[in-house]
Amino acid sequence: TVRGMSDLFAIGYFCLLALLALVRPLPARRRALIVGTAVVMSGAIYGVSTTSGPVRDWFPIVIILVAYYLSGRLYVRPSPSIEASLIAWDQGLLGDPAAAFATCPAWLLTTLDVIYLGTFLTVPAGLLALSLAGQMGRADHYWMIVMGSLLVCYAGTAVIHTRPPRILERTRERAERPMQHVAFQAVEDFTIGINTIPSGHVAAPLAVGLALLPSLPMIAFCDRTVMSSLIVSKSNTGVPPMKLPRIRLLSDHMRNAGELPG
Repeated sequence: TVRGMSDLFAIGYFCLLALLALVRPLPARRRALIVGTAVVMSGAIYGVSTTSGPVRDWFPIVIILVAYYLSGRLYVRPSPSIEASLIAWDQGLLGDPAAAFATCPAWLLTTLDVIYLGTFLTVPAGLLALSLAGQMGRADHYWMIVMGSLLVCYAGTAVIHTRPPRILERTRERAERPMQHVAFQAVEDFTIGINTIPSGHVAAPLAVGLALLPSLPMIAFCDRTVMSSLIVSKSNTGVPPMKLPRIRLLSDHMRNAGELPG
């Protein structure tokens, strides 16, 4: 079944994290935490898959949250060479974000900050929209697209370790607007502190829009509009928006540096 495929994909993801934890130079306690959590989550996914109703429909949110935070526990050290490549790519493509946004009106920049903060609620909001529209029969289709997309991002994060520009370039020290400070604080409090590659913040609204398109096309259209605004707002908040097209570049770079097998 469709949901069976996404459940197997999620179990495979946690098995991957457990395998990486066994081969990475991690502290024993952190290794045990990752492996133990992976085993518990795999069992929970299988158990919930045999049920029906609200628990089955909403449980993937738990899977996504645990998958995200557990990927961050595999972080050992950043790769300065890859970080330099990412910064050079962003600067070559986007220029200096501070200069680009210097002439924008404050209300527009604040709107972009709010849109950025709203991405934290995109995934549950999409499922809530299905529920309110009486379309929960499409929940399995929804999770196949949304959970699958995000787990790909988190799997990349477990392998490629880079810090975001807000850390490397100390962009928070240049923050001026109150909502910008709120955005930075939310990122510090609720994220793992390293880049998701590809970008989970962009992948989430894109996947939600695609998942809702057959049943709720108007909401899907609004979601895609939010995604477009998000790409701009990520530059405004000091987060790299264009990580998706760079995966091939990164893999080639890591192989040349001896960080990935050929």
